[in-house]
Amino acid sequence: PFEPEFALSGLGLSYSKGPVSLSGGLLKSEDTDAYQGLVMIKAPSLNIAALGAYQSLEGQASIFVYGVLNFSIGIGPPFLQVAGLSAGFGYNRAMEVPDIHHVADFPLVSAAMGTIEGPADPMGMLRQVQQRFPAQTGELFFAFGIKFNTFKLLDSFALLTLRLGDKTKLDI
Repeated sequence: PFEPEFALSGLGLSYSKGPVSLSGGLLKSEDTDAYQGLVMIKAPSLNIAALGAYQSLEGQASIFVYGVLNFSIGIGPPFLQVAGLSAGFGYNRAMEVPDIHHVADFPLVSAAMGTIEGPADPMGMLRQVQQRFPAQTGELFFAFGIKFNTFKLLDSFALLTLRLGDKTKLDI
């Protein structure tokens, strides 16, 4: 008998009109029924990015959400002009913090620094989210970041993460 089955494992959308663009992607992991998503909104003086993931784990929700607002707020002294903010959390999610040599490629840092504005491989970025933030019962984390520039010469980003669970870890 002919019994076709249909499935959607990933989806990417993009819209651009003049200086404003909107793009996003959704990836479903076939082996765990986990979902990862990425949305980006770009306008002349504003850039918003959001990453997220959801999975049912042993009957409980496992959630990860991280948002970035890159917008010149214009507060602070000249050596520390705030140019963006970010925040996120993970519930029943672990966070694999990279070593010092791979910090720039870490999704929370690359999102805040604007290097995911138009990734060549958005589905690869979503797979990295799945690897860096694996579902794990009893784990919880929070992340807060600030993007700033110094005398309009040096762009920097500071990220503070707090991981709670079997062990408590604070990373900057």
